[in-house]
Amino acid sequence: MKLKYDKLFSAICLLAVVVLFVNTGSIRDLASSSDPGARLLPYIGEAILGICALIILVSKSDAQSFLDKAGWIKLVIILACMALYIVGLNYLGFLISTPIAIAVFIYLLKEDEKVNPIVALLMIVLLTVGLYFMFTKGFSILLPKGSLF
Repeated sequence: MKLKYDKLFSAICLLAVVVLFVNTGSIRDLASSSDPGARLLPYIGEAILGICALIILVSKSDAQSFLDKAGWIKLVIILACMALYIVGLNYLGFLISTPIAIAVFIYLLKEDEKVNPIVALLMIVLLTVGLYFMFTKGFSILLPKGSLF
């Protein structure tokens, strides 16, 4: 029996769920009686990931891998761009790194479709401003300002 990538990935996800579940228990819980606490959301995410991984693991699948060689190369490029975005957040800050990252991801994920530059620019601005206000005003989370500026 040949091991399929989806089964291998779901087994790795189940292992990750176990590790995450154990580590989530170490999150300090400062919750009051009316607050569910900081552990609730990670536990919910872990449960959803575990259930999905189990479903994939026990399902019978004859599907072929959806990634060919070009798909794997594109996946590596996208992961590298995500890593660069994280580094960019530290040095350039949120307001400079995020629009650049969104533009790069629009270009990488557009496939063969034509993207209207005005629509892309509007998406970049609205997404950046929306995320900024959601995190700073909605969640009261300080976003990185960057060390270069």
